[in-house]
Amino acid sequence: GLVRARDTVYTTLMAQLRQKQNEFTAITENMSEGFLVLDKKTDILSYNTSALRLLGAVDLSPSEIHASALTLNRSTGFRKAVDTALKGTRSEQVLHLDSRCCQVMANPVLRDGEVEGAVVVILDITEREERENLRREFTANVSHELKTPLTSLLLNVNTLRNVYLPEEKQEALLISMD
Repeated sequence: GLVRARDTVYTTLMAQLRQKQNEFTAITENMSEGFLVLDKKTDILSYNTSALRLLGAVDLSPSEIHASALTLNRSTGFRKAVDTALKGTRSEQVLHLDSRCCQVMANPVLRDGEVEGAVVVILDITEREERENLRREFTANVSHELKTPLTSLLLNVNTLRNVYLPEEKQEALLISMD
């Protein structure tokens, strides 16, 4: 009786754990953001396919994926984000990967004040970066296009202010500024 009761409890707990794992997988697999859970040695405990896609690691074998997270992406920014989090400090880095731009946010996971691992979230910020570049380019172009007429206008105003001219010449000068 006691062994059977223990086996029933064990079976129930395992079924609940499997259900929770399936729920967790369903949630993380449907995220467009990349998600990694690492232990303190950088080994991957959990991930979603978005993380592999964003880091350019979709061609890795399952054994490579469950090794060190640092094999997913060898860039300095990714390594720095992971290393900083595993030292106990939150880190954000921007990675430029081929034609994409990703923001990597790595947070330490602490237990009793000790770093146990890290959670890494990866966002595709390519469109945001492109919009920011277009805004900068537009601002530079507008600034450049306005500089020449404003310089000419200021020169004429300074001339009017500093030089005595008869009123009819002042009027002619002002009309030429139109």
